[in-house]
Amino acid sequence: MKLTKKVLAIVMALGMIFCMAAVAFALDGPHYTMDVVKAEDGKTVVVTLTAHDYIGLNSGKVEVGYEGLTLDHIVTGTQAKAVNDTEDNSFQLLINSEKAGRVICGFTFLESLWTTEEFAANAAEDKPLNIDTKNFDLVSIYFKVPENVPSSKVTMVVNSKSVDEADATKSVDNPNFRDEYILVNEVETTTGTTPVNPCVPTTDCCCPGRPCQTTCPTTCCCNTPCNNTPKTDGGKNTGDNSILAVMAGVIALAGAAVVVTKKRK
Repeated sequence: MKLTKKVLAIVMALGMIFCMAAVAFALDGPHYTMDVVKAEDGKTVVVTLTAHDYIGLNSGKVEVGYEGLTLDHIVTGTQAKAVNDTEDNSFQLLINSEKAGRVICGFTFLESLWTTEEFAANAAEDKPLNIDTKNFDLVSIYFKVPENVPSSKVTMVVNSKSVDEADATKSVDNPNFRDEYILVNEVETTTGTTPVNPCVPTTDCCCPGRPCQTTCPTTCCCNTPCNNTPKTDGGKNTGDNSILAVMAGVIALAGAAVVVTKKRK
């Protein structure tokens, strides 16, 4: 049994190592991320698609779905926009936001996503260029968060192509990217407090949960028992004997305790 437990522990440890190694390998290679930033006041959300180490990327289609948000505007990423400062390359972003709840963006490079060194070498004269190809933001979408919306959701699907390493005149499909983000909003709610019923002069005593009494005094307080409570004991006020009933109960318990003590002895 002890040997079985040791073998199982070793297998589980190896499995965890392989899983972590696979994740680390995936993050080291070309990949996308959907980065979401919420403003401090909670009224604006910015969703950015970033390509990491995606050298050779030349075109793609980005589909964004959103719920519980209002589209504000869409801008080309800072790094992507800087590509247009080169002499032989450029970046173009096409936007379709006609349908509510959906945004479609198409992007294309005149050449492809070069290395940082290639961009710097191809910069226009007297204009140094330093493009971060490890964190290359392609597009940013700005949303407004409506008031009193409990939660919001953004989904993103990316289909893209890169230059074929074997033949630069051809393109190959990249792995599809999909991600979603659920934002829980802080909704301000105000709960009204019911004011305490003051004692009001009346000839009737009608309190919630109690039968109406027509013989109440001229002042009726629903927050305290009416002076004339309903009679349920054949004509006697049940509240009149409450103290006597409690005393009787205490005496009975004391008597029972004495009997039990005597039996134990």
